Amino acid sequence: MPRRKLPARASGTSLRWCCGGPWLLALGLLALTAVGCAGRGEQRPSPSAVHEKAERLAEPICSAATEPGTACRVRVRDLRPTQFALGLREVDQRAARLARLEPAALDKYLAANPEPVVIAPGGLVFMIDHHHLARALIQNGVAETHAVVEANLSRDADFWSTMQSRGWVYLCDASGRGPLRPDELPDSVDQLPDDPYRSLAGEVGRRHGFEASDTPFVEFFWANFFRPRMTIGDDFAAAVEQALALARSPAACGLPGYRGPERCAPRLPSCIS
Repeated sequence: MPRRKLPARASGTSLRWCCGGPWLLALGLLALTAVGCAGRGEQRPSPSAVHEKAERLAEPICSAATEPGTACRVRVRDLRPTQFALGLREVDQRAARLARLEPAALDKYLAANPEPVVIAPGGLVFMIDHHHLARALIQNGVAETHAVVEANLSRDADFWSTMQSRGWVYLCDASGRGPLRPDELPDSVDQLPDDPYRSLAGEVGRRHGFEASDTPFVEFFWANFFRPRMTIGDDFAAAVEQALALARSPAACGLPGYRGPERCAPRLPSCIS
């Protein structure tokens, strides 16, 4: 029997079947497989990390309604200082360390080291510690941080008397002089001037020149101790060595965290008049 010649359209159909049907299906399956493999290769956050992030996002904004002991969020520039100066050398060092952290690690660090704050009349938020951390965050362009409310004094008619009685405000200026009036405090931590002796005292504390203390503003008390007894000059490392020796001398006996051999009654240096 003679072989029949296929019509032209049959050849076209065969071509379309070859290049349009199973071949395209196979290519599609390969593409899906590649996407699936890439998805499996991605690093996904752990359930605990997702939970921690959700908890932080759920923190309320610090306000007059925030109860004591509550964790809340606050704009760094809205934090009002309770001291008149800080050590910019220490700020720069802290800012450099924080700048090396990835955003997630930085947020975790700030959540573990919240700003201790007091709510004042009018809903103002005063920090009672961590001024150097707040200034470092501003220096690094960080807009918001974590806080914990130590007290809500928003209805306290004698707010500053309460703050002073609890040791939550330090009224000596950048030269150790004072006391100044609380209403002279700057509105933001980024307005605080430098006190080099505060940086010196901080470094002496890190070098175990005096023991850690719960006394508020303890480094300022040590700064005022060092101030009339030595000059920092251009060699900061040499100044630290001199201050370490002074910190263990009998003249320092009674200061918070004193580690020298003498024993005497506790005392806190006042502002320089």
